[in-house]
Amino acid sequence: MKIIVIGGGVAGLAVAIRLQAAGYSVTILEANSYFGGKLTAFTQDGFRFDAGPSLFTMPWLVEELLTIAQIDPSEFPYHQLDEACRYFYEDGTYLQAHADRDQFLTELEAKLDIDKDQVADYLDRSQNLYDLVGWIFMEKPIHKWQTWWSKDVRKALLRLHEY
Repeated sequence: MKIIVIGGGVAGLAVAIRLQAAGYSVTILEANSYFGGKLTAFTQDGFRFDAGPSLFTMPWLVEELLTIAQIDPSEFPYHQLDEACRYFYEDGTYLQAHADRDQFLTELEAKLDIDKDQVADYLDRSQNLYDLVGWIFMEKPIHKWQTWWSKDVRKALLRLHEY
C-alpha cells in the first residue's frame, strides 16, 4: 500500500518513519525546499536565529524514531549545553538562561531583580504540575472524551488543587 504524507515537518517525518517501518511505501510532499518544518534557522547580519523551537526537550522520542527506522541512536549525537538560550531586551538587558538551575536563578536575580527563592518556588510548582498532568497532554488524545473519563486522568485532575 502506498501512503502520501502531506508536510515534512516533525510530525510528518515521524509518521512517515512509523509507516515505512510498518511496511508501507511512503511519499512525503513538502511545500518548502527543506524538511523539518519549524525546525530550521536563518542567518541575518552574521547572527543565527532559530525559526522555531529553540530547545530539544524530549530526546527519547527522537531516539525511539531512530530505533524504529533501524538507525543507531548514537549516530544522532547531542549533549546538553551549559546555556539553553539568551534573552535580549530593548533596554539593553541581556539574560543568559543557564541549564544549571542555581546559575539561572542567580542570573535572574542579578539581571531582573527577581527574588531567586520566589522563582525557585515557581519552578518547583511548575515541575509538580507537569509531573502530575503533563503526560495527559503529551501522550493522550485530549479531543476524546474517553481520555477525560479514564481513572488515571480523573485521579490526576482531582489533585490539581494541591499545587
